[in-house]
Amino acid sequence: PATASIRVRGQYTVDLANNNQTIKDLFLDAWGGNDNRQGATVATGTGTLTVTGSVQVKNPLVSSAIPVLTGNLALGAGQRLFEVDAIAETPNQAMLVVNAALRDGGIVKRGNGALFLGGTQYYAGDTDVQQGALLVGNGLQMLNSQVKLSAGTTLDLRSNTAAIGSLSGTGTVANSNLGNNYASGSLTIGLDNRDATF
Repeated sequence: PATASIRVRGQYTVDLANNNQTIKDLFLDAWGGNDNRQGATVATGTGTLTVTGSVQVKNPLVSSAIPVLTGNLALGAGQRLFEVDAIAETPNQAMLVVNAALRDGGIVKRGNGALFLGGTQYYAGDTDVQQGALLVGNGLQMLNSQVKLSAGTTLDLRSNTAAIGSLSGTGTVANSNLGNNYASGSLTIGLDNRDATF
């Protein structure tokens, strides 16, 4: 039901099997169950999961058991909270991977952990990074979204190429080298034709 919240524990997958579902909050566990291999997974196929509240990864335990969202995720025409905590030993590790196509709203990123966004994103709301880091997947397209970086936050290209609507705030844009000989990423901005100061 639309007012219910769902928690997906580590090593388990929720598969919508191409159907649509609306929920309030989605809680994902970052531990891999008995073998510590797989974090919580949500897959929609061609269906869409609509979240009207928040997506949260709280107190993750295992850095290799990363929660993953794939398919289609609608944000219910509002700014939705994505709260992602970090593991102290691996603070720069993404603790939520979103390879789903996001629509209908925007993101408020909180928590000291890192949120990974990949693919083509269709939402036009702001991506407001208030805490932690936003990691960019190769070829990320957020053509209609302004990314706002609060002080102390990071937009990290991770040697990837990305395009966003615009960029504002007082945070940091980084291009981390993940074991490559050099970091070759690039960021294209200004595609939403909005004024912004960074």
